[in-house]
Amino acid sequence: MSICAGGYLINDYFDIEIDAVNKPEKQIAGKQLEPQNVFYGYLILSAIGLALGIYLSIVIGNLKFITIFVIIIGLLYLYASTFKRIAFVGNIIVALLAAISVLIIIIFEPSLYQLARPGDYYIAGLCADYIIGISLFAFALTMSREIVKDIQDIAGDSMHNAKTLPVRFGKRFAIFCAILFVLATIGALISIYFNVLSKFNVIYLYYILALSAGLLFICFKLLTAASIKEYGAVSTLLKVAMLAGLGLMPLYYLLEF
Repeated sequence: MSICAGGYLINDYFDIEIDAVNKPEKQIAGKQLEPQNVFYGYLILSAIGLALGIYLSIVIGNLKFITIFVIIIGLLYLYASTFKRIAFVGNIIVALLAAISVLIIIIFEPSLYQLARPGDYYIAGLCADYIIGISLFAFALTMSREIVKDIQDIAGDSMHNAKTLPVRFGKRFAIFCAILFVLATIGALISIYFNVLSKFNVIYLYYILALSAGLLFICFKLLTAASIKEYGAVSTLLKVAMLAGLGLMPLYYLLEF
């Protein structure tokens, strides 16, 4: 969370001019906060996140894991300064980082790979399938939301020569890609259900069906959106869908443990 918050700050730091066009009423960096203070905030939050990562790596007993946090901090900086202005590249980086935030559970949970009994392999396999499914869900839905945000910000991005997906290939193609990733998200949910959750409570089926219906509604809203405000509403719906999808994790814990 600390590294992510730092990533938001460095993103705002490099986007001061673009945000002045795309969202002047919501802009904080460069208006309410001095750019220098925003940058210092980024350094402090990233340092806190790295320190916690070092602590976790020491607890696990593998200092090589520290490189994960260093790479994530570096990617967030490069995304904000350069890659977000390149079609697909910036979107993929953010989506990968969203997926890694889930996959990191496998890396930092020794009981999933230090197996002592034959029965452990079955349980560990279920957990791994579940975590990988959630990470694919996070990747695909984040890709969709990042593309929608690019559509929303097309005016400022065009003005400052940012070659985002809608700027370079057009709004229609960007909408098609966003819908494709929403459908991939539904595919990830179906995979989670049949590979793991179908073996347990039927509540999971209803939960995933409701979430899938919501995602299909988002696809419809994407097809009919015609203004910046409407794309903003779709972006908000994607945030809600992400939160609802991640809600599978505490639900699974409460029902099965």
